[in-house]
Amino acid sequence: MDEFKAFNIEKEKYLRTAVRVLKDAYAACERKLVDSRHYGDHVWVFGDVVAVHVIEEAFTSKEMLDLKAVKPFLHLGPDCYVSADRNGVNFRQRGT
Repeated sequence: MDEFKAFNIEKEKYLRTAVRVLKDAYAACERKLVDSRHYGDHVWVFGDVVAVHVIEEAFTSKEMLDLKAVKPFLHLGPDCYVSADRNGVNFRQRGT
């Protein structure tokens, strides 16, 4: 399944590789694969950074995520999510 199509996620044009880059990502990097290793049911992937994408307005002058400008929504585990803004942190469980 192409998640970008299925969920109508916009892509940004890549700079140096053919990877898909989320248009709304505050920051993303393109990497050239150096190595990958299997550890149990995980795969660790190692690469050299060859390009960086940044939405400047999402960060403060001290290079911190600006919670006045953005409200990140993070996946912490199987059914647990968290969002944060300048007023605090909100936890959510899937289905609530």
